[in-house]
Amino acid sequence: MDKEQVIITSEWSSIRPEISPYRHPGIDLRAASGDDLLSPADGKVIEIDDSDSISGCGNSIFILHSGPASGIKTRYCHLLTVGVEKD
Repeated sequence: MDKEQVIITSEWSSIRPEISPYRHPGIDLRAASGDDLLSPADGKVIEIDDSDSISGCGNSIFILHSGPASGIKTRYCHLLTVGVEKD
């Protein structure tokens, strides 16, 4: 996905009452179905969920970043497939 095509669908700390009464601790970016996921920083996959058990996230992964982004954790949800393994 070209950065010119990035569409933010939910902003940091937004509230979407139709989904949840809680503040959203992140941003959501739209991608086309089947697009590859590219992590913004190096890290390790620390969790994989291929169900709908993590707050409606569907297929999802968590990455714990290293290097300059050390300690930052990102979650990728609503994946068509999970093509990685847990480190």
